[in-house]
Amino acid sequence: MERVNWDKESTQIFCEICKDECELGNRPLGFLTTAGFHNLEEKFFSRTGRRLNKRQFKNKWDQMKKDFGQWQELRNCATGLGWNDRLRTIEADDDWWTAHL
Repeated sequence: MERVNWDKESTQIFCEICKDECELGNRPLGFLTTAGFHNLEEKFFSRTGRRLNKRQFKNKWDQMKKDFGQWQELRNCATGLGWNDRLRTIEADDDWWTAHL
């Protein structure tokens, strides 16, 4: 299976299509239904010109889910880190950096 280069633009398109499919009810459980996958494949192809398969999309979904969980953990105050909504960045005070570097 071909390895996919998920640049910022293709990731954005993937997320938009998945969101649309979820809103259409094509994700009643953990991931998309067969119809949802079909729609994702066709819509992604029409917007990018790249034909990907269900497994490639599922791998991307799983990786993004893992990354999101890690990001949420970093935002958790228990880590000693904070979040700046205005700058959309993680913040840490000097004591945190001293302890971790």
